[in-house]
Amino acid sequence: YLAYLREHPDEVEHLVKDLLISVTSFFRDPEALQVLEMQVIAPMVKAKDADAPLRVWIPGCATGEEPYSIAMLLLEQLTAAQKSCNLQIFASDIGEDALEIARQGVYPESIVADVSPKRLGRFFTRVDDQSYQVTNQLREAVLFAKQNLVSDAPFSKLDLISCRNLLIYLEAEIQKKVIALLHFALNEGGYLFLGPSEAIGQQVDLFEPVSKKWRVYRRIGPSRRDRVEFPIVVRGEQRGAGKRLTDPAGARPINFAELTQQVLLEEYAPAAVLINRAYEILYFYGPTTRYLHQPTGEPTQDLIRMAPEGLRIKLRAVVHKAIRDQQQVVVSGVRVKRDGVFYPVKVTVKPVHVPKPADGLLLVILQDEHEPVPTQPSGAEVAAEEPLLRQLEYELKATREDLQSTIEEMESSNEELKVSNEEVMSMNEELQSANEELESSKEELQSLNEELITVNNQLQNKVEELEASNNNLANLLSSTDIATLCLDTGFRIKWFTPATTKLLNLIATDVGRPINDIAHQPTDRDLLHDSERVLRDLTPIEKEVRTEEGYWYLRRILPYRTLGKKIEGVVVTFADVTPLKHAAERLRRLATVLLDSNDAVTVLDFEGRITAWNRGAERMYGYSEAEALQMNVEQMVPQELRSEVHDLVERQRRGGGVDSWETRRVGKDGRLVDVWLTATALKDEAGKPTAVAKPPPRNSDGLARTCTTA
Repeated sequence: YLAYLREHPDEVEHLVKDLLISVTSFFRDPEALQVLEMQVIAPMVKAKDADAPLRVWIPGCATGEEPYSIAMLLLEQLTAAQKSCNLQIFASDIGEDALEIARQGVYPESIVADVSPKRLGRFFTRVDDQSYQVTNQLREAVLFAKQNLVSDAPFSKLDLISCRNLLIYLEAEIQKKVIALLHFALNEGGYLFLGPSEAIGQQVDLFEPVSKKWRVYRRIGPSRRDRVEFPIVVRGEQRGAGKRLTDPAGARPINFAELTQQVLLEEYAPAAVLINRAYEILYFYGPTTRYLHQPTGEPTQDLIRMAPEGLRIKLRAVVHKAIRDQQQVVVSGVRVKRDGVFYPVKVTVKPVHVPKPADGLLLVILQDEHEPVPTQPSGAEVAAEEPLLRQLEYELKATREDLQSTIEEMESSNEELKVSNEEVMSMNEELQSANEELESSKEELQSLNEELITVNNQLQNKVEELEASNNNLANLLSSTDIATLCLDTGFRIKWFTPATTKLLNLIATDVGRPINDIAHQPTDRDLLHDSERVLRDLTPIEKEVRTEEGYWYLRRILPYRTLGKKIEGVVVTFADVTPLKHAAERLRRLATVLLDSNDAVTVLDFEGRITAWNRGAERMYGYSEAEALQMNVEQMVPQELRSEVHDLVERQRRGGGVDSWETRRVGKDGRLVDVWLTATALKDEAGKPTAVAKPPPRNSDGLARTCTTA
């Protein structure tokens, strides 16, 4: 079977698949995952900064159920904590087929037995009647990669590593090295999650248990680089190379295998160079100076430039073929001239695939095949023509092969150029599409800019209108000279007119202060109380108030209504009524004098009806005021004198003056009273007497007659 494996590389892959164990499921060991969620994930999410990444590694992920399960727990905790940390979950495995299943994220309907309905609705979508697929949110949280835990580079700066049911398949020594490697990969205080049959062994100085039952550990202590070996196992490494022996003197132990290999390599190893696909030499090994040399000019690492003329073309063709076919290529009989002698050289080019970072490199091996053939001297005999002919045929064959190789290289380059051209065409289409989108966006921006200009003009007009309104209002309030005060619903000052400044001793900084904090001049202790009543009943209140200087103001309080009919306080106005108050006082005094005068004073209208009657008239004629106001003056004039009354009214109506004269009147008791009568006309604001035509007079305005006893 070993021979069969060597002859059939595909069988090796089948054997590897048979040896790999892929037993997994969603939320395997639910109790263990619950402990992980409550004691590890929840505190870890809570302690993370909002802009810090959350890094998790799941080696041996198989078909992806384990990393998706942990990703669901992390997303749920991030949602509960209302955080948006960058979630980076790395899932690795050596099985490419298993990774492909994990990347697709499609699972059979049987997962409903392991995934709750709530999680099924949030993290999965129905593909068909028999399968579910993970959502984009869950899929984008996990990165799947092919990786060998014991030979490839590990991930680093991790917060959590879930390595369940993997270590049990490794030998104890390898397990120990893997534990040290995982300790190195974790952040300080990071967590390690192992399977129920696994443990950290004797390395208690690297981890402390969080849950012994479910094998959850926390990283402790500094990084122990002395324990970290990478790679843990080199691919192709032979185990059991030999035993180490130490001499009694305590000298360094001799490794006989290494010693033997070193001697053999120095003695028998061929010349070789390690190159990349650009023919650049990365490393020289062995006696390479037999086949390569530095050309004249600046130093170079180019393999083709360092090869001699006979080797140069052949070397280019062999390397190209090895790169194209990705397999070892061997060419014999390449003739290289050295010290005047042609040496047949065997050229071997072998692609390097292990380790993975070396992928793309090639090892070029140069070896002499047999004894050199001396160069024939000039003037040789005809017998020497046959080797020369063979040499020419060989060179012709080599030239044809080089030409064929050059043609193949040109065809390959043409294919690459064709692919590049297609990519350029695709990029050009994408750029054209992007340009169209930019043009569309530009048009939208122009339209938006025009709308903004229109709105700005409208706002400018509104500002100008508002400024004009403010100017009109300010001039109106200033010209009326009415003190106006506006209070809000809390009876704090909102604004006031300039006239209020003198009346209430207000200044600009009083805006916002309660009105009861202001020491105002008017003796108006009811201002706050009346304002509260107006705000409550929405009924205006008027009241006259007097200042300490003797000025009188008519104070009005009205509700402050907005255009939306909303009550937002009260408006208080103070109108100066001092002149009116003084005039009223004078009139009151004059009326008192006239009313209490001993002379009879009466007021008649143009129809002769009595409209006013003082106490002197009562004593003179005997009629009370109530009786007189129901009478006409003709009732008090003798029959023979009534014509003079009509003449008197007519002269007063025309604005003519009347001298006092002596006449008679009839008293209540019928007696005749001699009186000295003086008449005066009452005039309107224009200075004209008010009267109506007679007979009979129809104007309701009055004619005042002062009747004084002789």
